[in-house]
Order: sequence, then structure tokens, then C-alpha cells
Amino acid sequence: MKKSFFLLCFAFLAQLAFAQTDNTVVSQLDYEEDTLNVTSLQDIINTQELVFDKSFRNKVIQGVWKQKKYFTVSYVNYELKGKDLYLYNKKTDKYNEKDSTFKSDWAVSIKRSRTIKLHKRPISDILQFGLEFSAMDLSVSHFKKNENAYFNSQLKYTVTDDEGNKNDYYYMPFGSEMYNLSYGLHIGPSITIAPFTHLNSRGAANIRLQGYFTVGYRAAFSILTNNEKNDVNYANRNTASIKEDFEKVNDVIKCNWATGLTTAWGIRFNWKRIGIGYEVVKGDLKYKSFSHKIFGKRKYNFSESSKRISLIYLW
Repeated sequence: MKKSFFLLCFAFLAQLAFAQTDNTVVSQLDYEEDTLNVTSLQDIINTQELVFDKSFRNKVIQGVWKQKKYFTVSYVNYELKGKDLYLYNKKTDKYNEKDSTFKSDWAVSIKRSRTIKLHKRPISDILQFGLEFSAMDLSVSHFKKNENAYFNSQLKYTVTDDEGNKNDYYYMPFGSEMYNLSYGLHIGPSITIAPFTHLNSRGAANIRLQGYFTVGYRAAFSILTNNEKNDVNYANRNTASIKEDFEKVNDVIKCNWATGLTTAWGIRFNWKRIGIGYEVVKGDLKYKSFSHKIFGKRKYNFSESSKRISLIYLW
């Protein structure tokens, strides 16, 4: 009897414990839970891929826009147009005031510049506005002697100064072989486009197109080479009446200097650290002779125009 009673009590307690456990499990489950929020292994992989792609893309973008300095070497087609120059006419044995154009047979330039960014990150990683600044623009050009470019050391022109004194000066022998050296600096707006930064190609992403327009100031020096045989008095140079004037004109260094404002516009095609470009520079210069006691203080008005085809190194 006692044994049956204990078995009945044990069965009752066991049933009660099982019911409590079952209720606990049921209470921990929420059948209304949104199973879409459960993170799967594929979700983790996709998230890692997105993080990697973003990190990789940022590195690519930083590399594309990192280079902002340029070193340029250019082949130049250089032209100087002189206004109201006194040029010698051998047939009439007179100097006539006329315009004349001098074209270089060779010219080169080197330029160092940089882009100053106006905003930190390019717009959509594609478009960048900036300032083009160049503190060094150096060019050298050579001009051959013009055909029939002679001069006469016996002819002079007279200038009356402010005090009424008259002074005689020799004519500058323009048209002789000439070397020209110029140095300038420029600044102005620029725009850069990297159209392929959104492509999954590092090579295409590094393609950049750039355009700019600048205003600057230039100093120039020209040297006319001395060729005594261009003087029509060469054959009679030792004649007493000719010798002094002949030596004054032919022994002096014929060097002129000028300053003036210039403008320039250009385009560049860049890929990584190399590029090619095309640039046009124009300006007005007023030349004066260093030897003003011989050639006077007259100013010679020139307009310059240079077209440049360039190779570019970026860093």
C-alpha cells in the first residue's frame, strides 16, 4: 500500500516538472519574431565584400587625385610681332618704320606648376575645381637672320629730350639672328575631370582631363648676334669717316629686355604619372636696349604668341 502511494506521488511530481519545463520553453519562443532579421552567413559575406570594395575604391580614388604637381617640357612654335620698327631698306639706303614678324626656327620651354584644390574631395569623385599656379615658366627660342636683313651704322635718328637737347642714336639692327629668353609666372582657374573613376578598372580610373586659363607676368631678354658683314659699310669699315661709327655699332652687345602681361590657356591628358598637353601663350612686351647710350631709350612694342606641345611628369 505504501509502495503504491509513493509511486503515485513520484508520477505526479514528474508530470508537474515536465509541464513547467514545457511552459518555460514555450515562453522563450516568440512566434511573432521577424525571421528576416536573422543574420545569415551570406549576409556576413556580402557585408565583408561591401567593406572591402569601399576600402579598395577609396584607395583608388586617393591615388587618382593624389598627383597635383606638374613638370612640363615643351616644343614651342614661337612668334614675335614687332610694331613700328625701323628696318633698313638697302635699295633706298633708308630706315622705314614698319611692322615685322619674326618666327622661331626652334624653341623649347620648361615649366613647373601645381593645382591648388578649391575643395577637399572631388565632386562625385569625378570633378575637381582648382587654381593653376606656375612659379617657373622658362623658354628659350632662336630666330634666323631675316633675308636681306642689313643695317647701316652711318645712319642715326635724333631725339629731343625734355630740356630741348638733341641726341643722336643708332638704329637697332632688327632682323639679325636673335636668341630670346623669357621667364614668367601664371595663376588662374582650372577644371579637372576623371570620367572613369566609377568603373572597376584601376587603369581607366587614372585617366584625367584638365583645362585651365591663367594670367601672368613675363620678363624677356633678346640678344641680336653681331655680324659685321650685315653692315653695308663693312667693305669700307677702315675708312676714317666710317670707322668710329662702325666700331660703336658692331662692338656693343645688342641686348634688349622687356616685361609685360601674358595670358595662357591649355589642356592636359594625364594617366597616372605621365601626360601630354597643348598650351597657347600670348602677351604684349615692350623691349628696351641695355645699351641706351648707343641705341637710345626708345621702347619697341612686340606681341608674342607661342604654341606648345608638351610632355608632362606628375607627382
